Amino acid sequence: RFRLSLLSPFTIFATRQMWKEKLGNYLIDISKYVLTGIFIASLFKDMENMKLAVYGLSFAVAASLLIAGLILTNKKRAK
Repeated sequence: RFRLSLLSPFTIFATRQMWKEKLGNYLIDISKYVLTGIFIASLFKDMENMKLAVYGLSFAVAASLLIAGLILTNKKRAK
């Protein structure tokens, strides 16, 4: 059971940083899964006329998730 009065501002900040880092790692993993899924799906099924759209959309989604994940896991130290 948590009491808000016992939490210091540093504890709240550290918890927020931890969640941002975990979310960033999760987004990076999801971007890898998207690319892997599209690659495996293309091995089993010929996408014919939709190939460019599927590859383009999956690359865009994976790239945006990767960038968001890298931004959230940025560990710059304030000097």
